[in-house]
Amino acid sequence: MRGFLHTPLFTLAAILTMALGTGAGTAVFSVVDRILFRSLPYPAGDRLASFGILAPIVPQEFILAYDYMDWRASQAPFESLGSWAGVRDCDLTDTNPVRLRCAQVDSALLPTLGIHPLAGRNFTSQEDRPNAPKAALISSGLWKSRFAGDPGVLGKSVSLDGQSTTILGVLPPDFEMPTLAPVDVLVPLSLDEAEQRTRRTAIVLFSVGRLKPGVTAAQARQALQPLFQESLRFVPPQFRKDVDLRVRPLRDRQIQEARLASWVLLASALAVLAIACANLANLLLARAATRQREFAVRAALGAGRWRLIRQTLTESLLLAVTGGAAGCALAFLMLRLFVRIGPEGIPRLQQAGVDLRVLLFTLAVSLVSGVLFGIVPALQNPRAETLAGWHTHGFRRQLFRQILIAAQMCVSLILLTGAGLLVRSLWNLQNQPLGMRTENVLTAEVALGPRSYPDASRRLAFFEELEARLRRIPGVTELALTSSLPPAGNAMASTLYGAIDVEGRPQFMDGTGGSVVWRSVTPRYFAALRIPILRGREFREEDREPNQNAIILSDALARRMFPGEDP
Repeated sequence: MRGFLHTPLFTLAAILTMALGTGAGTAVFSVVDRILFRSLPYPAGDRLASFGILAPIVPQEFILAYDYMDWRASQAPFESLGSWAGVRDCDLTDTNPVRLRCAQVDSALLPTLGIHPLAGRNFTSQEDRPNAPKAALISSGLWKSRFAGDPGVLGKSVSLDGQSTTILGVLPPDFEMPTLAPVDVLVPLSLDEAEQRTRRTAIVLFSVGRLKPGVTAAQARQALQPLFQESLRFVPPQFRKDVDLRVRPLRDRQIQEARLASWVLLASALAVLAIACANLANLLLARAATRQREFAVRAALGAGRWRLIRQTLTESLLLAVTGGAAGCALAFLMLRLFVRIGPEGIPRLQQAGVDLRVLLFTLAVSLVSGVLFGIVPALQNPRAETLAGWHTHGFRRQLFRQILIAAQMCVSLILLTGAGLLVRSLWNLQNQPLGMRTENVLTAEVALGPRSYPDASRRLAFFEELEARLRRIPGVTELALTSSLPPAGNAMASTLYGAIDVEGRPQFMDGTGGSVVWRSVTPRYFAALRIPILRGREFREEDREPNQNAIILSDALARRMFPGEDP
């Protein structure tokens, strides 16, 4: 330590270099650890698999309710199966109403995931029927924020979407849906099995299964093939080639495309750490060149080879540990920035933190780095000539330093090029023309509860009144209502191109033809977003009459449906 205090500039440069390397590595590891390495918050989570049918109209594997019941009766590769119908908005309409996130799940989902309620119980199969009394499980967060953690909340009735609902249990604090969608309340799926088997209503479900010990996802897919082929009989022949069976580990469903990005990000952080180590190795080699006489004196006084190696490694490890400690503080700040500015879609980003597991990673990285950048100076053999004042310059040492510098330059150039291309791609995406102008455009989402607005006429009356009131707000120049916001759309508001009939033409028979997303809009929609009408006209008020059935096509769809013609 005295030696480092005699060279403060070198010491500060070494510690800062190490702090940057370990700080970046620690911050990135704390993010990707939740995605790639940390086990799922379910018992034996590696045996959970998502399965279902993959079709162009839905981006995730799904299964229709009647197929799910048939598959559940023949679940050869699974110990148990569970399903849910997505997550939707719901309203707790007691005192101080609040909008919540509700998931409809069957009674087998929690046992399949291996989840036991923190308090109370799961609902039974009898309570998971169409005409059973309404019941619900609430999240731990809702239990604490709404009911102050009162154990007496179990068995109480609340008004959920205007219906009296009994609270049966409280979910564990770390509970998460298989899709990682945030949820406040679980309610029974309440499917009528007899009706589904006879009427075969197209109710979309998502499913997860617990594999039997020793069964892989590939083996499960093979075992489900006969059931899948049976389900294909009810798919129109021209669509069958675009429908496939998918069985994959639940982790793969959750992280999806984030896996590759996570590995690239982690590799980039480790590359930065490697650059830092090479930098420190060069600094130590340069410092060792100025300490040749010191080591020669130590050797002359009786220090053996191992004693000199210990001296150098101790110094490098001290620098590494000090830089690692500074790196932890830097990682904490970087991580807070990552979470704050991170885009949507990064799995478990909000859960990332510098915990004991991450600190152990930092300690291991610091120690390994200390050995790596300290081993080369430690292996230098002091020459007796140095004691006499002669200056020697080792060709091997200079060559090694040049190799380190060249490697640093190569890795840095790769990282900078990749970062530059990424920033350029993000810039292009941000400035990609979307065919509309969004300056000074505000959006708001309104969802109507099914209890208060059970039919279309009442919902229509509400939105007509809403539209009229909003138009009277000072400063509003244009106003429109739409069922979904562009450029994306609701996944369920889409149809297959192959299902569209064009009068006087044979039906498209070559597969599904992809998805056609549609949305319902009011007449001033195109004016509000400054969307040009290339041919024809905008909607008018008379087009809103129920018997008009007027539509406006996108240019791409018009060219595909009516090539070379006036649509």
